[in-house]
Amino acid sequence: MSEQFSDTVFSFRASRTLFRPYQFRPVIRLLATGGLRLLIADEVGLGKTIEAGLVWTELDARGMANRVLVICPSMLVAKWRWEMEERFGFELTDLRREQLDDMLERIEQDRLPSRFRGVCSLERLRSWPAWSVSSRSSRILTS
Repeated sequence: MSEQFSDTVFSFRASRTLFRPYQFRPVIRLLATGGLRLLIADEVGLGKTIEAGLVWTELDARGMANRVLVICPSMLVAKWRWEMEERFGFELTDLRREQLDDMLERIEQDRLPSRFRGVCSLERLRSWPAWSVSSRSSRILTS
């Protein structure tokens, strides 16, 4: 990523959010490091969902966010779906048990669509039988 315009922020003004400079810190950090892994951990109410949406917008503008899986507490699934669609134009599919099974089958057969955007509750993922099989779980996380 360091080769791709690290001094240009594509996500700036690309969302329907109130501009708060501190919410761009994760995007700036991502661009500065050139990596694709980032932990966002702020106090409640400071806009972690917005920060994640800005990072997603930035990566999407660079063609680097074709497959996205959001994992969050069950009480936040609807919030994530609403925020990502309303503020950023990203539609997330709520992955229930059947969709998780289908996703795993598609991953194992190398048939996962090139554009995949889902959200799953942490609780549902923990109780999903396929999660307990370590080789399958590691394949899911690295695909």
